[in-house]
Formats: sequence, structure tokens, C-alpha cells
Amino acid sequence: MTRILDTSAVLAYFLDELGGEEIGSILLDFESPRCVHSVNWVEIFYKMRERIGEAAAESSVAALRLIKVAVIDIPGENFLRRAADIKNAHPYLFVGRLLRHWLGWMVERRGGDSRQGL
Repeated sequence: MTRILDTSAVLAYFLDELGGEEIGSILLDFESPRCVHSVNWVEIFYKMRERIGEAAAESSVAALRLIKVAVIDIPGENFLRRAADIKNAHPYLFVGRLLRHWLGWMVERRGGDSRQGL
């Protein structure tokens, strides 16, 4: 099963926050693909740099690359604008709603059930 990680999950791991150990086991599960959306990748680096400095942030994202955490992207300004609208309307439910929106977009694009590959 593919694991899609959001910013708070990755930060919990690197900053030893609540839930970080569970995320560590996901990150080190090389049998399952792991990925982060490009928007979250930027946010991870930004927040890490803000909290622990640039060198440590660089090391952390380098570690994600080393363990083959993929960065995914969904091109198109419409998607990004919709993501911003969703986050403004539902800041605490953003990831779930964004994922549902993305899955719907993939169903329309592929003409089938996109969840088969997840």
C-alpha cells in the first residue's frame, strides 16, 4: 500500500514529536512506496529550517531522498487554486479533503477508480 505523508507527519518524525515513532516505522518500511506531495515537501523544508536551521533541514530532506520517499505533483493551476480554497475553508481537514479532491481528479482523468493503485 502506498503511504502518502503530510507535513505534520514528517515533522513529527524529524522533531521527535507525538506520533513520530509510528511515522518512522512507515518511513523505514521499504516494502511500501512512500510519497510526499510537492506542496508538503516545500512546507516540510520551510518549517524544518524555521525550527532547527538550514543545515539540519537540508540533512532531513536529504535523508528523505536517500530512503526513496517520492515527491509527487499534480500539475495545473486549477488544482492548486482548488487546494488553496479547500485549505482556507477547512484548515483542519485540509489533507483529507485535498486527497479526496485529488482522487476525484484522477478518476476523471483516467476514467476509472484511481484507488486501485493506492
